[in-house]
Amino acid sequence: MPPFRYFLAPEDCMSGLSRYPETCVFCGKRTRAFSFNRSFGCPECLQAGYFGFNHDTELGMIIEDKVLLMGIDSDDEEDFLVPIRDAAEKIGMPEAQLRELQRTPCFLTCNNVTWMVCCQDFMAYLGQWQPENFASREAFVEAMSRQSDFSTIRWLWPEDETNPHFGEMVIHVFRCLHCSRLRAVNDST
Repeated sequence: MPPFRYFLAPEDCMSGLSRYPETCVFCGKRTRAFSFNRSFGCPECLQAGYFGFNHDTELGMIIEDKVLLMGIDSDDEEDFLVPIRDAAEKIGMPEAQLRELQRTPCFLTCNNVTWMVCCQDFMAYLGQWQPENFASREAFVEAMSRQSDFSTIRWLWPEDETNPHFGEMVIHVFRCLHCSRLRAVNDST
């Protein structure tokens, strides 16, 4: 599997990756491939941009070659759903980063989890973490603080608990590629 800039988790966290070899509709190679539109595409063709994935991000939803922007004050639908090149200018992020995320696998999730952003770039997805993956409760609180309210954080990891268990809750963790900050979002089954 080739490396993906924004996906640093194990392969088993990739959504839509076949368990067995399939034939890529673009290059004909038989390998583990990603399912899309009732076809399969290999990881190399994904990286080359022959197909891509939609992603919900903090800046908006990347849908094919457009971005559904968030936080735009307008009544005109054309202001919300814009081509990637125009969205890049509006949100102050290089078009190459939007396209790179489009060529990044999705991760397994029960609900629609938002891809995190930091330092004007998408963060790298690290995978699903348990309490022992965090250096401390403080590190967990810091990672969760921008996504969840403190009642959720206290419920997941009470202050007096030394060995918490997240139960049915899944914690998806992202790391900034620039400042190394961790951010996390919870996803319930």
